[in-house]
Amino acid sequence: MIKKLINKYATKEVLFYLIFGVLTTIVSYVIFFLMFDFLKINLLLSNTVSWLCAVIFAYFTNKRFVFKDTDNDMTSGIRKFFLFLSGRILSYIFEQIWLIITVIILKSNGNLQKVVASVFVVIINYFLSKYFVFTDGGYTKALKKSIVANKYIFATFGIAAVIMLIVYAVYQIYPFGPVTVMRMDLYHQYAPFMSELYDKLTSDQSLLYSWYSGLGGGFLGNFSNYLGSPLNIVVLLFGNENVTETIAFLILIKVCFASSFFAYYLKKKHDTNNPSIIAFGVLYGFCAYFIAYYWDIMWLDAMALFPLVILGIERIIDKRKFLLFTIVLFLVFISNYYMAYMTCIMIVIYFFIYFFSKYNIKSKFGENRQVVDLVDGSQTVIGELQAKSTNGGIIKNRFLSSGLLLAFSSIIAAFLAAYILLPTFYILQGSSATGSSFPQKVDGYFGVFDFLANHLPSVAVTIRSSGTDVMPNVYCGLFTIILLPIYLLSKKYTIKEKVLYVALLMFFFISFNNNILNFIWHGFHFPNDLPYRFSYMYSFFLVALAYKGFRSIDTVKLQTYGIISGILGLFVVTAHKIGSKNVDTLTVYISIMCIVAYAAAVAFFVTK
Repeated sequence: MIKKLINKYATKEVLFYLIFGVLTTIVSYVIFFLMFDFLKINLLLSNTVSWLCAVIFAYFTNKRFVFKDTDNDMTSGIRKFFLFLSGRILSYIFEQIWLIITVIILKSNGNLQKVVASVFVVIINYFLSKYFVFTDGGYTKALKKSIVANKYIFATFGIAAVIMLIVYAVYQIYPFGPVTVMRMDLYHQYAPFMSELYDKLTSDQSLLYSWYSGLGGGFLGNFSNYLGSPLNIVVLLFGNENVTETIAFLILIKVCFASSFFAYYLKKKHDTNNPSIIAFGVLYGFCAYFIAYYWDIMWLDAMALFPLVILGIERIIDKRKFLLFTIVLFLVFISNYYMAYMTCIMIVIYFFIYFFSKYNIKSKFGENRQVVDLVDGSQTVIGELQAKSTNGGIIKNRFLSSGLLLAFSSIIAAFLAAYILLPTFYILQGSSATGSSFPQKVDGYFGVFDFLANHLPSVAVTIRSSGTDVMPNVYCGLFTIILLPIYLLSKKYTIKEKVLYVALLMFFFISFNNNILNFIWHGFHFPNDLPYRFSYMYSFFLVALAYKGFRSIDTVKLQTYGIISGILGLFVVTAHKIGSKNVDTLTVYISIMCIVAYAAAVAFFVTK
C-alpha cells in the first residue's frame, strides 16, 4: 500500500509543486517585508496584500509548470482562478481552526503545530488544485453541478450579507464607523459572557463555575442559555479584545443562514430552482422578529434552523427520511434550550397540520397517490409513490409509522444533546426565572384589527412588555399579505390544506393574544421584556404560504388582484383614521406606495 502511494505521488509534478510552493512562500515574505518593515504600511493590510500576491503567483506557476494546463480561454481561466482562490481560502480556514484547537485550546507547542498545519495545507492545496481546478474530470463537473444546482441558495446568502453590510455602513457600525451593535442586554450580559467564554477556552478555566458573577457562581447555566451556539467558536478567531466585532459578525452570519435556509426549504419543498426563492428567503431572514431581536444572538440560531426543522418533518412524513430532522433538532437543542422548547411545541403541532393537509388517517406507505377534491370541484392527486416496506412487503400505516419515526428522531437528538440538556434541567430547578405561577384567569392583549395592522411596513417593533402598543413582531413584507389571499383563491391547492394552514395562523394569533397560551409558549413563564419570542415561526409560515400564492399568481385575474390591492389600501387608511396601534402617517404613505408598486409589477408580469 505504502509503495503504491509512493509510486503514485513521487512524481515530477509533485516535485515541481513543492519547489514552487517554496517560491510562493518567499514571494509572500518579501512583499510583506517591503510593505510592513520598509514602507511602514498597516500590518493587516501588508499581510493581506502579500497573501494575495502569493496566491496569484502560485496560480500561474501551478497552471504553467506544475499541472501544465494548456487551456488559454479567458472565461475558463477566470473560473479556474476563483476556484484556486477559494481552495486557498478553505485551506487557510483549516489552518486557523487547527491552530485554535491545538494551540489555544489543547495548549500544544505553537511552532510545532504551525509546521504540522503547514504540511496539511500543502497536501490540501495540492489535491484541490489537481482534482478541482486544473482538470476537466469528474470532480470538477460534480462540484460545478452542485454549485449550479444551489446557485440561488448561495445568492440568497450573499445578498443577505450585502444587506447587512449596507445596514452596518448606514449606521456607521465598525468597520464603517465608530458605532457598535451593542445595546441593552447585549452590552451588559451577552458580550461579557462571550468575553468570559474566550478566557475559559484559552486558559484552562472550567465551564462549570465563574468567579466574575458576584462572589462567584455557576457558569454552565449561562453557557447553555447564552453561549451554546457552535458558531460562537469564532470568538477564538477574533480574540477577546474584538468581542464586539465577533458579535457583529455572528449577527451577519446568522441572518445569512436564516435567509439561505429558507430559500433551501422552498427549493426542496417545491422542487424548484427559481430565483424567486432569493426574495422570499430575504423576507424571512429580515422579518420584524430579526429587526427587533437581532441583538439577542442566542435566539437567532433557532430562527435560522427553523426552515430545516420543518423540512425535516415533511421528509419524515413523505419519505421516512429522518437524518436531516435529527441533526438539525440536535443543533437547536445545544444552541439554546429555551428556543428548543418552543421548537418542540411547533414540531408536534406541525406534524398534524402537514400530515392531514396531504393524507388521511388510513394512508399507508406504498399505496397509490391520494385523490383529493379541489376548489373548483375537479380532482387531483397528491402525495407520492413509495417503495413497499422491506418487512415482508407489508404496507405500514403512514400516520403511525411517521409519528413514531418523528418521536424516535426527537429522542435521538435529545440523547445526543443530553450532555447540556440534563445539567441545564437541574440548574433551572433553582432559577427564579422559572417560578411564575399559572394565570388564574383568561385575558387578552390586543384586538384583531391592531394585530392585522402590525403587518404593515414602518410599524415600530416591540421590545418592552409594558405600554399600550405591545404587539408581536410579525411584519415580513407587505407583499406576503397581498399574496396570502391569492394562495387562498388558488385552485392549485386543496380546500383541506388551506383550512388547516389558516387554522395554524389563527392559532398563532390566539397564542399571541391569550395570556395562558402565551404563558405556556414561554416555558410557563411571563417574560419580563422581549415578548412573543416565538413570532418568527408565524413569519415563517406566512412567507411560506405567500410563496405558494406567488406560484399561483398567473392563475388569478387582474381584476381579482386589483380588488385585493384595493381592500388592503382601504384597510391601511382605515387603520390610520381609527388610530390603530403603531400605525402612523409614514406607515400609510409607504404602504400605499408599496401596494401600487406591487400592483404594477404583477400587471406587467401577468400580461407579459
